[in-house]
Amino acid sequence: MRATNRSGILIVLLGVSLTGCTTTPPAPVESTPPPVTAPTPTPTPTVDPITAPEPLLDLTCDSLVGDGVGQLFTGGVSEVDPERTIAEAGTSIAYKYAVEQLGGLACEWSNGVPQSDKMGSDPGYIGLAVTVAPATEAQWATFRDYYSVKKDRQVYCFTDTGFFCGADVFVNGWWIESQATGIDTVKPKALLPTYRAVIDKVIANATTANATGASWAEPKGTLPLSAECADVLTAGDAKSASGSAQNVELGGPSGGASLDSVVRDSLATPWCLYYYAGEEDLLGALRWLPGGEWAWLEQSTFDLPGGAPQEITVAGLAEGESAWVRCYSKRCELDLIVGHNWINYTLYDGGESGIEKTAAAIVATVKA
Repeated sequence: MRATNRSGILIVLLGVSLTGCTTTPPAPVESTPPPVTAPTPTPTPTVDPITAPEPLLDLTCDSLVGDGVGQLFTGGVSEVDPERTIAEAGTSIAYKYAVEQLGGLACEWSNGVPQSDKMGSDPGYIGLAVTVAPATEAQWATFRDYYSVKKDRQVYCFTDTGFFCGADVFVNGWWIESQATGIDTVKPKALLPTYRAVIDKVIANATTANATGASWAEPKGTLPLSAECADVLTAGDAKSASGSAQNVELGGPSGGASLDSVVRDSLATPWCLYYYAGEEDLLGALRWLPGGEWAWLEQSTFDLPGGAPQEITVAGLAEGESAWVRCYSKRCELDLIVGHNWINYTLYDGGESGIEKTAAAIVATVKA
């Protein structure tokens, strides 16, 4: 009887059993990275844009005058910026900026020759200007009584050389002012009736126009300015800055009444004159427009006498404020933007050194 090899069978069976029970290793676990937190941005301070005023009446210059320009002139005139006409003649801070800041409308059609009442008439100027500004009965009464105007209206023309026409009218709380001048552009006999017809049309359009609801306010952060000249520049500081050996007195325009003075009074911005003591000669003249940065931004683009204004450094000016100088015809002009206000000073004697010292004195005074 043959013996059985049991141990060999056992080995084979164990081998088969082990082969069929091979284990599968676990799949690797992917780790999820922690979320990335974006850095918190540093907030940028918001700065309100500098915007120009809008008229309180729903009128444009064309809708105010209509075809009146064509009735007065045979040609050679077109609509221009009235402030440009005045500024390029040499006068700074045209009062028509104040008109617009009060919600009025300033219009002009001309041949573009620089022209300013303050600088004298240019014989080459041809044009029509019409200004509509809000005014009170009391303000108009000062003008009416001074010039003995009847029935809240005066319209007149002269034809000595060429022609000049003027008008001042008060109606429904609005002062309408106009001037027209030219050289042989219409027949003299037809001049006054033609000009009156233009003014009648302006009155009709202004009194029937709808209110726009426009509202303009000085930019946030506007530095309050006093209505007193000495609170912006004293006579002593004007003298010291110019290097003058003569004493200086502070005064203002004398005599007369006009829409110019009315709008400056409404904005509490006088016209300050610095005289040599005991004389009529001027050392300088000061004007300002509260919150008037918008107007300076416009005027600085004009073709101003003395060329483009040059920026200077003045102690005490903050970021966003600036000082600008231009010199011509033996005088220097200073334009300061301080706390969104536009301050202008004309120095007739003292040169560039004097105007820079004056700038420092004004800044120190209004920021004291």
